[in-house]
Amino acid sequence: NLTSLNLGNNEIGPEGFKALAGALSSMPNLTTLAVRDNAIGPEGFKVLAVEVAVAMSGAWQWSNDFGPEGAKALVGALSSMPNLTSLNLARTALGAEVGRAVAGALPSMPSLTELDLGNNDLGAEGGR
Repeated sequence: NLTSLNLGNNEIGPEGFKALAGALSSMPNLTTLAVRDNAIGPEGFKVLAVEVAVAMSGAWQWSNDFGPEGAKALVGALSSMPNLTSLNLARTALGAEVGRAVAGALPSMPSLTELDLGNNDLGAEGGR
């Protein structure tokens, strides 16, 4: 019946998140997952986005550089998360192109009330 899990600042890395994905995806009541500052990288993030986050309705908290491949997984996962209420992608090195893609996914997330994209070098192009 776990609803909130904070794994932040644990140096879990991509292999650790791959190992955790099965356990996390079997937690149907999990609504808040904090995984900030874990150096999960693109591979770990793709696993998390595809296998775990699509079932979540609460908050994501990242602060991990997940690179272009992880960002593609993120955008794909966001369109499958209509119940997501809070999304924190601060300090994830999104860049302008991914920032625009996240903005494009917003209409598919009608429950989203909080979004943090701080410290991502979005620039003027990322805000369009």
